[in-house]
Amino acid sequence: SNGSIYEGQWRQGVQEGQGMEHLADGSTFSGQFRGGDKNGHGRFTWSTGGSYEGNFDSNDMHGEGSYTWSDGRTYVGQWQRNTMGPKG
Repeated sequence: SNGSIYEGQWRQGVQEGQGMEHLADGSTFSGQFRGGDKNGHGRFTWSTGGSYEGNFDSNDMHGEGSYTWSDGRTYVGQWQRNTMGPKG
């Protein structure tokens, strides 16, 4: 066990559909799961205060999304496998 707690839908023993995951470090994810991975729209909030809301693909921030740093600065635009792209 990695210390995370999942509340939500399951299908054939894996996370599938809408769910919420609480990680051992205090971070949380609320959104869509497919095949046990974060896929589709969701919100990830780090225990350090930053958050991302937008599209996920195979657990990566990928596609349209916004990131808010703990100091309130925000980036809105495209993401490519957890990397910010050109501003949207």
